[in-house]
Amino acid sequence: MYMYSVFLKTVDGNEFSKDLSLTLNGKQIDSRTIIVGNNGTTCFADALYSARSEEKVTPKPIEVIEVNGVDFSFKAGDAPRFTGSVSEDALYCIDHERWSNLKEGWTSSDYWNGKYGDFDGSWGMPLTKFKALETYYYGICLSLSARGYREGYYFDKNITKLKINGRLIPIPDPENSFDETGETVWFSNIKSIVIPPQGSTANGSTTNPSDTSQTFPKTGTWVKTKDALYKVTKADATGCTVTLVKPHRKTNSTFTVPATIKSEDGKITFRVTEISKNAFKNHVKLKKVTIGKNVSRVGANAFSGCKKLKNIKITSTQLTKKSIGKNVFKGIDKKAVIKVPKKKLKVYKSIFKGKGQAKSVKIKK
Repeated sequence: MYMYSVFLKTVDGNEFSKDLSLTLNGKQIDSRTIIVGNNGTTCFADALYSARSEEKVTPKPIEVIEVNGVDFSFKAGDAPRFTGSVSEDALYCIDHERWSNLKEGWTSSDYWNGKYGDFDGSWGMPLTKFKALETYYYGICLSLSARGYREGYYFDKNITKLKINGRLIPIPDPENSFDETGETVWFSNIKSIVIPPQGSTANGSTTNPSDTSQTFPKTGTWVKTKDALYKVTKADATGCTVTLVKPHRKTNSTFTVPATIKSEDGKITFRVTEISKNAFKNHVKLKKVTIGKNVSRVGANAFSGCKKLKNIKITSTQLTKKSIGKNVFKGIDKKAVIKVPKKKLKVYKSIFKGKGQAKSVKIKK
């Protein structure tokens, strides 16, 4: 099956309307497939037309993705540059590259850059220039090329390897890097650089290239913030992650599970990738919760018994059927609404089914 989609960009200072209508070969397009970027200058319409090939092909996994020419030699004041490339006859193509420091980010795609800015739901502020002594992370998204589709290839989390500039790169989270269809793969934060002081140049590395004395806490170490207790699940030069164990107070009426937290000395940034089992169990005063974009796992009974919990906003796109524990929402308010990212609505309706909530609980975008 082949799907036709289209990406449009305005010219001469024009903007797309939020209620844009679109026709294809004279036929009105379902507005639900149209996404207008936050700055109004881009529009993406997905799966407008489908066609099935008559020729049967045997599915085959892609063994190695090779991306070359990626530039890691930045200095303070430089703007992000996106120079990665693949061979012309490759089975895959680059959708976009990204540089970010968890507060700011920028990509090689005008569409995805519409996600950055000062507005509700933003991915952060636009990254316009690298700052000295800051750590920045490189990510890349690839999809099948026309040849890849035609010849029946797919990305496989258990087989497909990644090479950047000729070097094999460890994939930190294959469960969430590969989509379920095998058509797209997103490698997030796979290499890091630390921008050295003015006048020096950074080097791409999976270790910290400018601070060999950097020390990291051991896995299992507790990290406290003003709101909650966390536990370190990973801490090395390729990245640091924590799980939220429990809030300090059971009297909170609202709580936001952040995308990141800082170590108590402020020197290390941790991505919050998990919510532990029983983390908010029986927090009977909790009415509203927001789950951050880096959360990829929620433990059993995490919100069980939160009988007043009525408003749940999930910004993460990384949750899977296997990563959601049993009875996560058991006993929450029967009129609760769970808001999820638009592109994940269908998948999340499926994976949240049977997690303990009443049938009257709504899941919407």
